[in-house]
Amino acid sequence: MEITNTARIEAPLDRVWSVLRDIPRTARCLPGVTLEERIDEESYKAAVTLKVGPVALNYRATIRRTAVDEAAHTAVLDVQATDTKGRGNAAATMHLSLVPDGDATTISVTADTRISGVLAQFGGSMIGAVAGRQLAQFAANVRAEAMRAGGAA
Repeated sequence: MEITNTARIEAPLDRVWSVLRDIPRTARCLPGVTLEERIDEESYKAAVTLKVGPVALNYRATIRRTAVDEAAHTAVLDVQATDTKGRGNAAATMHLSLVPDGDATTISVTADTRISGVLAQFGGSMIGAVAGRQLAQFAANVRAEAMRAGGAA
């Protein structure tokens, strides 16, 4: 299933990009994600908690940046996750793209997701709504992280 969302981040592109090119800083902005271990320069192990409808899911995940284009302000992340209770798996290839939007930045996220088990039972409409809320929270967190690191714009 492909999920596409955009959000406007009230921070300049260079500050937003400085957050998104740094995996630990990006992870701090992702709702429900806690980095647990650095595997190498581009890969980390993480715990992921996700609430979909009445179900809270806990995953062990590997997050790996597979591409970054400094000039175009784009990155690709590959996420592989397994439910800690054995109730399914989730995987996503996420394409992140930034463009300036006046004094702000627009982030576009396209995720090719593959899900099985409990999460797949909820169907695309609920998962899409959760993804939209997650992106809105992520955008707010990126703005806060960008402003904290760079001072108020």
